[in-house]
Amino acid sequence: FQGVPGTGKTHVARSLARLLTHDRPGCVRLVQFHPAYSYEEFVEGIRVRSAETEVTYPVEDGVLAEFAAQAVARPSEPHVLIVDELNR
Repeated sequence: FQGVPGTGKTHVARSLARLLTHDRPGCVRLVQFHPAYSYEEFVEGIRVRSAETEVTYPVEDGVLAEFAAQAVARPSEPHVLIVDELNR
């Protein structure tokens, strides 16, 4: 959906997603892009993790990869990912 702010696009998208997924918990995910949101957070990326004595840099899944894995694990259920503010 596109249009001016405040016209209910996100509300309509959420309602449609709930309808498509039959309101199953966990089958709808909303991601809102903002200027600081990065590829590493959305798809996958290197994250800094520190323990008491060492620092590691594991590659971790982002929101999209995690949600896709969930959908693959439950193939009989429809899953909907809503990306809000895609223009950013």
